[in-house]
Amino acid sequence: MSKRARQMALMGFVSGALQDVARNRENRRLEEADARKEARLAAIRSEERRQDFAQRRELTQYEFGERRAMAAEELAGRMAVADMEIKSRERISAADNKSRERAASIGARPARDTAAKLETYIDDAGKSYTVNTNDPASVRQFMELSGRVNLRPDYASRATNPYGANPAVPTMVPQSAAAGPARISSPTELASLPSGTRFVAPDGSLRVKP
Repeated sequence: MSKRARQMALMGFVSGALQDVARNRENRRLEEADARKEARLAAIRSEERRQDFAQRRELTQYEFGERRAMAAEELAGRMAVADMEIKSRERISAADNKSRERAASIGARPARDTAAKLETYIDDAGKSYTVNTNDPASVRQFMELSGRVNLRPDYASRATNPYGANPAVPTMVPQSAAAGPARISSPTELASLPSGTRFVAPDGSLRVKP
């Protein structure tokens, strides 16, 4: 082989080697660029995951706080309702106790209250008549009867008073003419009037005691 041929062959070898070196460098540069790109993408994905996790955690904490607040409000509401029910039951129980005490008190009252309202009168034949001075109908009936029959208090039947003392005997007080007719509201007042005395009955009519 001639010298020129050897030089050409050497130059071709060197040129090929330089091209290979340049190609390898370009490939490494591209690979490094791709590696940096992947690293940046990985960093971006990592940051996105971190932010997403932080947002999810914040949202979870918020939801947990909201649920806890709602549970606290619901518990407070239930406690308030329970307290109202307890107070209402206490008021009802107190009212029931007062009603029972009142009923027991009324039931325990002695029979002397009823006996004290009754008065007994007799006519000239000895027949007895009983009137309830607290009953307007009984008083009116007695007034009508006293206009037809001469009645006087039956003191013998009142010998024993349930209160422990005998009732006072009505005093016969003459009626003053200037004062006008007396207004009678009970059989006792009527019995205390002398015969022939004018009086005003409970119904407002003017009468004369027989």
